[in-house]
Amino acid sequence: MAVEGNGLINSRVSVSHDQGFTLIELMITVVVLAILATLAAPALNQIEQRRVIGAGSSALDFVQTARTEAIKQGRNMFFVTQEDGEDWCFGISSTRASSESVCDCRVQDATETAACTIVLAGTETPAVFAVQGGDFRNIIMQGEQTLEFSYVRGTLAAGSDRENVIFQSSPRDFRMQLEVNEIGRPRLCGPNRAMGAYPVC
Repeated sequence: MAVEGNGLINSRVSVSHDQGFTLIELMITVVVLAILATLAAPALNQIEQRRVIGAGSSALDFVQTARTEAIKQGRNMFFVTQEDGEDWCFGISSTRASSESVCDCRVQDATETAACTIVLAGTETPAVFAVQGGDFRNIIMQGEQTLEFSYVRGTLAAGSDRENVIFQSSPRDFRMQLEVNEIGRPRLCGPNRAMGAYPVC
């Protein structure tokens, strides 16, 4: 040791300033991340299940609305689905846009002839009644159809092209199926497993 002029002892102690993580710190970090990932996976599954259930139950509500409005208003109502991959939609209309089609559920302007619009009982202005596939991220719909509900009992009118509509999520492939029986009664179920409160088909 050397004594400097001001009386302080100048010691040469080497202090190591190595930077980085020890193996134990890295292992603890990996374990914590693995635990967090394990806890997050079921939550991600639930989110995807809720989206596909939401799409299916929304279509179920539309079918039921078409049936009840047909009876209330004393005129036939139409439920229409159109699909093109992730660009799908469904809607309700009280009139035909042309002799070939009822309405185009992609049209969102109520003043256009092709829009899926109905005048609800108790109101005077037509409202667009359509849901777009973009409202349900990573959900596709399969099954195009036009159902006509008779105002007499809310049953399916002759000539309705009844087909099951399937909503499918991505990437985990959760599915919901909308079925409408011969008399027009709708049902929602899971084709490959029970989903939420809905049973297996």
